[in-house]
Amino acid sequence: MISQSIRMEFDQLTNNEAYLNSFCKRVMKLSSAPLDPFVGNTQRKDFIPLLSQLIKQLPTESHIFDVGGGSGEMIDLLIKKHIPQNAYFTINEPNSKMLQEYIHRLENANITIGECIQSPVEDIFEKKLERPADLVIASHVIYHLVDWHKTNFLPEKGLVTFVKFLYSQLKLGGKIFLAYADDEQGYVGQATVDYYNKNYNQVLTDRLNILYKTRNQLLAEKGVARYLTEEWPMFKPKLNIHKFDSVFFGETKDDLAAMALISGIIPFNEQPFDISKLIFTRQFIEENADFIGLKQEQAPGERQNMWKANQPQVVCVIEKCAL
Repeated sequence: MISQSIRMEFDQLTNNEAYLNSFCKRVMKLSSAPLDPFVGNTQRKDFIPLLSQLIKQLPTESHIFDVGGGSGEMIDLLIKKHIPQNAYFTINEPNSKMLQEYIHRLENANITIGECIQSPVEDIFEKKLERPADLVIASHVIYHLVDWHKTNFLPEKGLVTFVKFLYSQLKLGGKIFLAYADDEQGYVGQATVDYYNKNYNQVLTDRLNILYKTRNQLLAEKGVARYLTEEWPMFKPKLNIHKFDSVFFGETKDDLAAMALISGIIPFNEQPFDISKLIFTRQFIEENADFIGLKQEQAPGERQNMWKANQPQVVCVIEKCAL
C-alpha cells in the first residue's frame, strides 16, 4: 500500500526519528508565504489573525508568557510586527535546542527576555512567574498532559490543572490563547482511535474517545470555567471559542499517512519504528476518504495538486475579569 520510497525512509528509523520525519518534515514543512507559514498545515494561518489582534490590544510594558513555545516561529511571523513598546517575554520549552532558537529570535527582534524555563510544562505547575502575564500563549501543547495508557486514567485532571496554572499567572484583564486540534473530528485523531481499536483492545480505544470528548467539553464547550470560578471566586473567567476548519496537506497520500502517526501511534523512545503502523494509517486514509475529506487541492498556489485531509482546530481565549 505504501510506496517504496517512504518505506525506505522510515524502515530503519527509531520511534523518535519517525516522529520527527512525520511532524517536522511534513506537518511543519515551511511555506514561502509570510502569513501562511507551513505548507503542511493551515492551523497557524487560520489562527494568526486572532492572535495578532490579541497582541495588538496589549498595553505597553506588557508581559507575554509562551508555554511550550517551540523555537519561536511566531516571533518572526507576527509578534515582532505588533508587539507593544517595552514588552517582554517569559518562555517555557523543554527542548534545549528549540529554547535557544527562541531566545535568538527574541534577541534579533530586540524584544526583552524575562525568565527562560527549560522543562516540561507539568514540572512548573507550582511555579509563580516573577510578574503576572498580560497574555499567555499555549499553542498545541495540551496533548501530553494526560497519559491515557495508565490504569488510573483521569481525563480531566491534567488539562484542568494546566488551565488553572495558566490562569493563575494572569494579571486582572489578562488572557490565555489556547489552541488544540479537535481530535473528535480530525483525521489524525480518528486514525489513532481506529489503530488502537483494531490492534489493541477496546479499553484503550474508549480512553482515547473519552480524552478527545473531555478536551472539547472543557474547552470548546467552556466546561473549564466552573473549575476556575471555584478556585478563584473573586474573579470571573470569560471564554471565547473560535473553531477553524483547518487542513493538513501532503505531497502524496503516503505523506498524509505519516502525518497521521503523530497523535499517539508513535511512542517517544529510541526503539525501532514499526513500519506496519505506517501501512495501517495509509489504509485508513483510503478506507475513510469521504469522512476525512481526502482530495487534491485545485486552487493555484504552493499547495496545488497536494493531497489534503480535515484537521480542524479549536482556539479557546480565556480572560480573567473582575466580578
